Amino acid sequence: MNRKWAVLAFASIVALAIGISRLTRSETAARGSEPRYSADGRLMFPEGYREWTYVSSGLGMSYSLQGGEAPAFTNVFVAPAAYKHYVTTGRWPDKTVFVLEVYSAASHGSIVRQGNYQDALQAVEAEVKDESRFQEKWAYFGFGLDKKTAAKIPQDACWSCHHQNAAVENSFVQFYPTLLEVAYDKGTLKPEIHLTPGVARVRQLLLEQGWARVEPLLDQVRASDPQAEVLKESSLNNIGYTLLGAGKNRDAVAVFERAAQLYPASPNAYDSLADGYLALDDKAKALQCSNKALALLSKAADLSPSRRAQIEESAKQRIAKLNARQTSQ
Repeated sequence: MNRKWAVLAFASIVALAIGISRLTRSETAARGSEPRYSADGRLMFPEGYREWTYVSSGLGMSYSLQGGEAPAFTNVFVAPAAYKHYVTTGRWPDKTVFVLEVYSAASHGSIVRQGNYQDALQAVEAEVKDESRFQEKWAYFGFGLDKKTAAKIPQDACWSCHHQNAAVENSFVQFYPTLLEVAYDKGTLKPEIHLTPGVARVRQLLLEQGWARVEPLLDQVRASDPQAEVLKESSLNNIGYTLLGAGKNRDAVAVFERAAQLYPASPNAYDSLADGYLALDDKAKALQCSNKALALLSKAADLSPSRRAQIEESAKQRIAKLNARQTSQ
C-alpha cells in the first residue's frame, strides 16, 4: 500500500475510534442521568454526575436560626436532559435527578489569606422525581462516602420541607439564580410561595420597566422584609451603576436617591448620587452631594482607610472638575 494512503487510513481508523468512544461516553452519561435502583429498591449512585449541568453553590446555608456549626459548601448538579426541559418549560420532567455535594470549608492553605475554599467531601445527596415509583413524586436519598446505594429518606424529613417551601415543584430554585430567572419568565413559581425579589430580579425589572414601575415593589419589600438583600446599600449602589452603564440615568439617580434616603449617614451613598446627578448634567446637585460626602467622611468610623481614601479622592476630583467648569464659563 502506498505510504500516504496507509497514513490516511490509519488516521481515519483513529478518528472513527475516537468518535465511537465519545458516542459511547455520551450514551453512558445519558443512561446514567436517569434514576436506577437496586433489587431491594435503593437508589444506585449516579456515576458521572459531575459531568452534568452545574446549577449553583451555597456556603453555610441553614434553615434554622441556631448556629455553631462550621460552614459547609454545597454544590448542586442536575441531569442535562432535565435541565434542557426545565429551561424550555419551567417545569421538571419525570425521572429528573439532582445531586447535591457537601464539602467542608477551609480558610487557611496555600496563598489564601481571606475567604473560604472547598476542602473535604462530607456527603452526597440526591433528589429524584419518579412519578411511577413514588406516590409523592419526589424522593430524597443520602449516600455515604462509599458512593454505592442509598435508602429513601423518610417523607417527613426532606420531602416535607421541599414540598412546603420550594419555589418550583419540590426544587429550591429560589437559591439557583439562573433557574429562578426561568421560573419568572415561564410563570411557574408556586403561587403559595412568597419570594422577596432579589437583586438580580429588581435589577432586571428596572432595566426593562424603569423606576416608576419598580418603586412600588421596593416599597412593598421594605414594608415586608426591611433586611432584604436588595435594600442593602451595596446592592442599591451596584444597581444604580448598572443603570448608569445602560444609559438609564434618571432611573439610576432614583435608585441612588433611595440609597441616600435609607442610609443618610453614608458618604458613599452621596458620592454615588453625585455621579448620578453629574450624568444628568445637574452640576449644582452633583457639587452639593460631593460636598455632603466629604462632610460625612469625618463621622464615618466604620470605613477602612483605603475605602475612606477612595471616596475622598472621588469627591474631590469631581468637585475640582465642577469648579473648573464654572470658572471657564
